[in-house]
Formats: sequence, structure tokens, C-alpha cells
Amino acid sequence: MPVTRDQLLASRKGWLAPLVAAILAGGVYVVCVYLFTNGLTAVLWAILLGSFTGLALTLVGMGWCSWLAFEEGPGTGLLFVLVPPYMVWYGITRAKVAGPPLLVFLIGLALMAAAIQNGRQAIDRIAAAGGGDQPANSAEVIPD
Repeated sequence: MPVTRDQLLASRKGWLAPLVAAILAGGVYVVCVYLFTNGLTAVLWAILLGSFTGLALTLVGMGWCSWLAFEEGPGTGLLFVLVPPYMVWYGITRAKVAGPPLLVFLIGLALMAAAIQNGRQAIDRIAAAGGGDQPANSAEVIPD
């Protein structure tokens, strides 16, 4: 008996949900880390990790949705990959099937935006306080 598309999608959701939950948990951890850090280096690492976590989510969501589009046919898949407005149309017209990957994609975009925006605020807060990490061998230079 051949496997139906709904059965295939259900099995993909079964193993993808824990992966997405783990990546989101990592993103929440990173957001908490850089909101409660004082050093500039820690903030920069948190921004980097939060952005890469969001990028990973967007790539997973886009890859998943591309896979669904190519499953319908090569024409649909190529339109999805090469024509950005068709991505939106595909998501709207096939919301029942393409909804979960588009949600993963949008969560990734939101995480990247939050990491960058909150990181900028943390850097501004550190700069206003005159703080930041100094190298161990740095010496204050006093002009002559």
C-alpha cells in the first residue's frame, strides 16, 4: 500500500517538532543570556548565537516548504524557489499543508530581528554606562 501525502507529512511533523522546540529553547536561552549580561563580549556572542539560531529556523522552514512545493511538481517547486511573490501565494493557498513550515520560517525571522534589536539596545546601554570588556594587557594611554 503506497504512503499518502498526509501520512508522510504527519511523520515529518513527528520528528521535526522536537527539533524546532530545541532550537526555540536555545533561542530563548540566548535572548536571556544577552539581556542579563554586562560584558560587551558576552552580548556580542549572544547576538551572534541568536541570529544564527534564527537563521537556522528560517532555513529549516524554507527547506521544508520548498520540499512540499517540489512534491507537487517541478514547475511549482521552481516557481516557489525562484519567484518570491509565489512563496506568499503558495503559503496562502495551501495554508493547511504549508502552514507549519511557514510558521517555523516566521519564528526564525522574528528571532533574528529580536536578537539584533535587543543586542543593539544592550550595546547602547553598555556604552552609556562606560562599561565593556578590556583586554588583560591593556594600558590606559594618556596623551602627552
